[in-house]
Amino acid sequence: MADPYVRHLALILGSPLSGLRGLLRRRHAGAVLAAALFIFAVDRACGLFISGDDGFQSLVLPPVETVRYEFRDFQFTVSTNRLGFRGPEFPIRPTPGVKRILVFGNSFTYGWGVDFEDTWPRLLERELNGAGLHVEIANVARAGTTAP
Repeated sequence: MADPYVRHLALILGSPLSGLRGLLRRRHAGAVLAAALFIFAVDRACGLFISGDDGFQSLVLPPVETVRYEFRDFQFTVSTNRLGFRGPEFPIRPTPGVKRILVFGNSFTYGWGVDFEDTWPRLLERELNGAGLHVEIANVARAGTTAP
């Protein structure tokens, strides 16, 4: 017969009466939590050694910034609005009668490699407005990111 303490613990953990299986699950959950906390701590510690001058932040521009990129095969200009997103200024509150669409994404949505007027969100906005729909598309994508 199992020890009453183990039996009670097994009922609390929702495992069968053997109790041992539930106890092991609980130990594994603690180990997973400890590993996650360790990884988080290491990530934060590494952040202490990376300064803004290392180039890791160079793909995210500050508000109201214009940068011209020139490469051997292509060149383009990136300008950010006062919110730090690519594209023209837009009011915080939507304009009455105009639908606002936010687009999130990676470098493709951001428009890395092309001027703003040639990004797919801007082209979509032009097409929709040309079709009689009143829309405003805010490109809030970030270059240098990736989707899971």
